[in-house]
Amino acid sequence: MFHLLEGGLFDARAQDKPWDASTRSMRYTAVMGDRLWLMYETERAQVGVSYKFSFLVRELIETQGDHLERDMWDVSAKMDTLYQRMQELHNGAVTQDAYVDGELDAQHQRSDHH
Repeated sequence: MFHLLEGGLFDARAQDKPWDASTRSMRYTAVMGDRLWLMYETERAQVGVSYKFSFLVRELIETQGDHLERDMWDVSAKMDTLYQRMQELHNGAVTQDAYVDGELDAQHQRSDHH
């Protein structure tokens, strides 16, 4: 194994000269392999970060959407309660107005008879 590594690391000996092209090719392939691996790792890290970021943004939007939906349901329920209370007050005012009109009519009738 050492002899294989030695062939790629050290300058060739005189008897290995016919293998110079092979040695250069092996060195070039090793350098290109390292470069491609580095590019792969860099892209993988960037994709991982962007995926995690987009996942977090999506989670944040969904969470905020859930909170907003819950708040809207609360506001809707409060508006319904307010509407019912306003109806009660209106009906009470109409009833009291009818009573006051009746009392005023009775007063007018009594004053007309005297």
